[in-house]
Amino acid sequence: MPIITAYIGASHFCLMLYKSKDDYSFFYSPYVYLPEVFSNYSSEQDFYINIIKLFCKNKRVSFEDCNIFISGFINTPKFNLENVKSIRY
Repeated sequence: MPIITAYIGASHFCLMLYKSKDDYSFFYSPYVYLPEVFSNYSSEQDFYINIIKLFCKNKRVSFEDCNIFISGFINTPKFNLENVKSIRY
């Protein structure tokens, strides 16, 4: 089962897809969810899930088949999906 790890920083968002020790890839985005900018269009959870789903689509991996672990710098958003685990420090 593929594993996706995500880190939500104060000013960037990173993903890593791990399929095997020889098959992995990274994604970096200089954007994070800002309520002032995106709240009219999307919730914080939907914003990040949509980016992860797009990443999965580009890598030809099913979002539903992945184990997803998300951590963050200040506050990690809570995700109400079975395959998504938020890691809080």
